[in-house]
Amino acid sequence: INSLDANKIHQCIGRHPVKAVFCDTIYVNSVRESISKLILPPSLVATIEVDDPFLKSLTKSAEEFSLFKVENVSEHIPLILFTSGSTGEPKGVKINDLLLQRLGYTFDDELIESYLLMSAFSWISSPISLVSSLLKGYTLVLSNSKDPAYNLELIQRHKVNGVTLSASVVSLFMKEPSLSKLDLSSLSMVVIGGDVVLKREAEMFIHKVLQGRTGVQSLYGMTETGILTTWRDRNLLDLSKINSSGYLAPGVEIKIMSEEGLEVPTESLGELWVKSIGMMSGYWNKPELTNQLFDEEGFFQTGDAGCFDKDGFLYVKGRVKDLIDFKGSKISVSDVEDILKSHPAVLEAAVISKPHPESSHQLSALVVKRSKCDVTSEEIVAFVTEHVDEAKKLNGGVYFIDK
Repeated sequence: INSLDANKIHQCIGRHPVKAVFCDTIYVNSVRESISKLILPPSLVATIEVDDPFLKSLTKSAEEFSLFKVENVSEHIPLILFTSGSTGEPKGVKINDLLLQRLGYTFDDELIESYLLMSAFSWISSPISLVSSLLKGYTLVLSNSKDPAYNLELIQRHKVNGVTLSASVVSLFMKEPSLSKLDLSSLSMVVIGGDVVLKREAEMFIHKVLQGRTGVQSLYGMTETGILTTWRDRNLLDLSKINSSGYLAPGVEIKIMSEEGLEVPTESLGELWVKSIGMMSGYWNKPELTNQLFDEEGFFQTGDAGCFDKDGFLYVKGRVKDLIDFKGSKISVSDVEDILKSHPAVLEAAVISKPHPESSHQLSALVVKRSKCDVTSEEIVAFVTEHVDEAKKLNGGVYFIDK
């Protein structure tokens, strides 16, 4: 169980039969409070102490160990992970052995000797890193800290070669005051996942944090599907595709679908429907939802929006529900935010839409200016206009805010 409060734990397991709970001692009060609300509480609640002599004796005793035989790797469920709950209540995802094995081959770099893992073990990035480290024999450096200074120092101290970051942590690393004093030359692989990464942000990260030594890999995947894209055999310092999520990994199919359930042309936005070797076996105790999201060909409807370019690279543009309608066409605000952040006077920017009687919606921008930069809203509107088509113009204006 992750470091969640009692309400969050109950939100995850409250509607499911749980026979036993194992947790760290620091979470036991939250666990007990949560299971006290269950109609059928588990028969066992046990705490785990890493330094417990009995536990150590078990892990070192060959007599106590026996290999569990899996009869069907597509059906046996060794792990249930929960989704974040960003689109509703967290859903339990049944991870079968085939998917778990495939997670271990996500990273292609054979030169990795140490990898920093900062995410909780309830997130998909953790079993990816854990299984990969077991298969390939590299050291996994674990951190439960959210302090960017501490984690950057860990990279220096342990000469970490690889790390997985969210888009928000990318920004925090770049803003860390101690960054210029640290030696991060050991880093050779940076994987970014979990959110859309703006082109400007990725370029700045390569310059400020990686000192131009290597690029970044933005990968696309979900708890339900595992990682679906790769950058294998791609020169990471070729920044022409830096805001993409790479191209399809072996055994993966993705089709881009319209609201009407038809495939859309290349470079057109739509919903990502995915199919691959080794996907989840379904949602825990939610068979109707499972059946609803898989079509008759086995494609899973992700709810994510994206498109392919003519070279086969995938561009993820956020959630389908967040796309904006402009005269019948779907547009993503992340494209406009990327352009805004490339303006030298713009520190931060967010694009919103306002209803409009003629075009369905008009785009507006909220902008935080860099200190000592004198720029008008009209100048920023004109700057964006030079780089976009009619649908993405800031016809609703630019508004300056303090933060």
